Amino acid sequence: MVAALLPFLLVFMLILVNRNKVMGVHTNSRIANVIAWGTSIIIIVLTIGMIWTTSVRQ
Repeated sequence: MVAALLPFLLVFMLILVNRNKVMGVHTNSRIANVIAWGTSIIIIVLTIGMIWTTSVRQ
C-alpha cells in the first residue's frame, strides 16, 4: 500500500515546482503543467481503483 502515497507526493511536488519563489526561472511551462497534472489525475484515479478493489476483495 506504499503506492497509495504516490498521488500525494506528486501533487505536493507539482505545487512546489510551480512556485516562482522556489524555482525561479525553472518553473514548469504551461504544456508541462498540463501533462503533469493530467498524469497525476490518471494516477490518482488508478490508485483509488487499486484501493477500492483491494478493500472489496477482503
